[in-house]
Amino acid sequence: MIKKIVLLIGMCLLSLQLFALEGKRLLILNSYNEGAPWAQEIINPIMREVSNCDGFQAVEVVHLNSTLIHNDKDFDNMSRGIFDRFVDRKPDYLVLVGDFAFTLRDSIVERWGDVPMLLVVQSEQYGMRDYYYTYIDENEAMNPDKLYPLESIHDDYNFSIVVTPNLYKETVDMMAYMFPDMNKLVFVADALYQNRQLNQQLREYLSREYPDMDYEWLVANEENSRALQQYLNNTDHNIGMLLSTWFFERMTVHGHPQLIAGEARMISGAHRPVFGLRAAYLNYGITGGYFPSPDEMQKKIHAGLLDLISDKDMRKVPFRKVADSYPIVNYNHLMRDGIPESSCQPGTVFMNRPKSAWELYHTYIIAGGIVLLAIMAVIVARVMFQNRRIAMLRAHERLLNNMPVGFSQAKVVRGNDGNVVDIEYHGGNAMFRELLKRNALPGKPDKLFDADFIAKIVERLLHRRRSVRFSYNFPYTDVTYEFLISIGNEVNKVVEDVNVFAVDITEKCNAERDLQEFAHKLDVTMNVAHIIPWRWDIHKHKIMCEAMRMLRRSHYNVTAMAEDVRVINEEDYLSCIHPDDMERVCDVYRRFVEGRLEYIKMEYRFIRRKPKCDMVEWIEVCAAVTERDDNGMPTVLIGSMLLITERKRQEEMLIAARERAAEADKLKMAFLANMSHEIRTPLNAIVGFSNLLAKTVDADKKQRFINIINKNNQMLLKLIGDVLDMAKVESNTLDFNFRPTDLNHLIQEVDSTMRIKLSNDVMLNYVLGAPDCIIDTDPDRLNQVLMNLLNNAAKFTTKGSITFGYELRDDEIYFYVRDTGIGIPDQDAERLFSRFTKLNNFIPGTGLGLSISKSIVEMLGGSIGVKSAGHNRGSIFWFTIPNKQVSAMSEINEIYFREVN
Repeated sequence: MIKKIVLLIGMCLLSLQLFALEGKRLLILNSYNEGAPWAQEIINPIMREVSNCDGFQAVEVVHLNSTLIHNDKDFDNMSRGIFDRFVDRKPDYLVLVGDFAFTLRDSIVERWGDVPMLLVVQSEQYGMRDYYYTYIDENEAMNPDKLYPLESIHDDYNFSIVVTPNLYKETVDMMAYMFPDMNKLVFVADALYQNRQLNQQLREYLSREYPDMDYEWLVANEENSRALQQYLNNTDHNIGMLLSTWFFERMTVHGHPQLIAGEARMISGAHRPVFGLRAAYLNYGITGGYFPSPDEMQKKIHAGLLDLISDKDMRKVPFRKVADSYPIVNYNHLMRDGIPESSCQPGTVFMNRPKSAWELYHTYIIAGGIVLLAIMAVIVARVMFQNRRIAMLRAHERLLNNMPVGFSQAKVVRGNDGNVVDIEYHGGNAMFRELLKRNALPGKPDKLFDADFIAKIVERLLHRRRSVRFSYNFPYTDVTYEFLISIGNEVNKVVEDVNVFAVDITEKCNAERDLQEFAHKLDVTMNVAHIIPWRWDIHKHKIMCEAMRMLRRSHYNVTAMAEDVRVINEEDYLSCIHPDDMERVCDVYRRFVEGRLEYIKMEYRFIRRKPKCDMVEWIEVCAAVTERDDNGMPTVLIGSMLLITERKRQEEMLIAARERAAEADKLKMAFLANMSHEIRTPLNAIVGFSNLLAKTVDADKKQRFINIINKNNQMLLKLIGDVLDMAKVESNTLDFNFRPTDLNHLIQEVDSTMRIKLSNDVMLNYVLGAPDCIIDTDPDRLNQVLMNLLNNAAKFTTKGSITFGYELRDDEIYFYVRDTGIGIPDQDAERLFSRFTKLNNFIPGTGLGLSISKSIVEMLGGSIGVKSAGHNRGSIFWFTIPNKQVSAMSEINEIYFREVN
């Protein structure tokens, strides 16, 4: 039993091994016959590719010989033969070469299932199978309506295509380009379906593009073979021959059909140009044609084959089309037929063209050229080096003779002890020789310096081993030269020669003296004008100024530089600018830094830092950009700073004087306008009622008129008194009579006087601040102030009460007048004490009372003001005077003296 199981397992494994060895099958269905060269161009690369793939059997090819298929019977016999042949060997993949093979698609699906297929065709259309039958009817037009796009059945069948288009138009154009006098086109082709279609397309194209050109379709058959031979022997290039395919059927002696193709190979022996529509005929004698790129065609077919054998769903593989195309000419046939190469179209690709000398020997030519160029380069470089060296020597000589510097070599002369005693000049340029000629020592035409002097200079040079520089003034010619002496030639570390350079600096020295004199004058001028020059380095944030001038005006943390120049930190300087001007100054500085400002002149305040107190000074600054970086942005500012505090003070005084004059003019106009109204009102009443008084007999009316006249007299007297008092205030001639005054008695007198003027609806109250209060003041002016405040309160209080009095507060006495009248808005409180200020023009008055009261109180050494809780909530007028109390005996003495006087 165990042996049977082992045997069964072994047989299964053997069958699996045999199946694996069998491999996958790929079948190629060629629509054409076996001898068709264009079909072999497609079939052979596919067979080679599959043979290199593991797991595949040898590729089988079936040639359908579509030339022999004339009807349905021939088609069915051919179809049955294929499927009977592979009844037990169903292929796994199919490659269909030509449109005709695709007519088997339904039978393939029926017999072999959904086998993936790759179709290599010349068109993206297909027709029914009867469309592809071979028959000869030159007059029958191929109906394009019988063709349908392959894309429409892509989802129905498991296939994809590679299209190699038939470029008949381009080939005809190529022939017409090469042979401009061509007057006839012979289309050499058999009766295959595609040639019947090409015949129709050629006729239409020639009639449209070349209407004067004759056309003939030479159909492949027994009779036309001799006609083909005649055309091939005709060397007239004006007759163009275009070959497609040449296969026809001939019956053998046994009565069987035979496919004939040999006659087409006669083309290879012809001595005339023949063009083709198939690139494969280039190896069979045709001259050329316009073909799709063979390389691209093979790449597209190879890509489609890989998709096929990789078991991809060919329905999802996009159609591929050979896009690149160009004219191809067989160079040997071109030369054989005596056609010049220049007659070919631009971009023509030549086959079998012999290689030029460059193509054969370009490697050797390039190598030899490189060697030759290298030799020439070495020679040229050496010549250039020598020329450059000679040019440098000449340039050096010209430089020595033409440079604005005197130069000479000098031999070092030593004494017996080896020390330097003198130098001897030799080899000097023209400028040095002129220097020596003009400034030589008397009696020594070859000496510029005293021997001891120059010996010390040379000894210092030998000791320091560095160049020595010194200036020397020649007194006889009054010129100054700057000399530089350096070590020249050395032998065994012993200096034999030195180099002497001389520069005339006479003008420089004179300019320095002039500049020093000018700088001194400028310094004196700036000191007198209080101008401080400065330089501001924007990148380093440092300000350089003349320290002595600056330090006399401020205190800084400064860094020492030269004797008169100091460096101030930018932050220290900006910290001394007045806070109110800081934003404006920083904005100007920012505009300078950003390059938006070139020059400015401005004024601002500067705080002088002092140990005990700070002082504010006004300065005027002028600034301008002098240096910029590579981007054109400012890097350095220079300018001056001028102290203008006194000028600003004078400007303020002038402005204040102008404002006072304007105010005085305004007050004068207001005074005249106000007085015109205020004086006219009581005068009119006095004059009017005086006339009425003279005419009236009634005693009551007379008394009433007299009262009115008296009231207006008092108003006029008060008005005139106010005006006179204001005039005295303006001229500072208001008189004061200080004496001991009893405030309680003064308050009671004011109460008695004021009570008579008030209506019955207003209650008058007074408050005494102390039982006894006698002070040293002017009672008349104090009474005047109180009366003015009370009269003002009475004008604006029609009902309620008015309370006045005083309080003792340390060293001052506080007086107040409180009413329950209309009150005063806050915005009007400050204007009340100005001259001619009236908040209500319908209330009589000059507007001088409160202004006079303010002047009197200030002259008494006090202050005055007003407080109000708001509209219709009353107000409090107050003032203070110094509390200068005196004894009661002083007051009695004052009263006694007054009575005596």
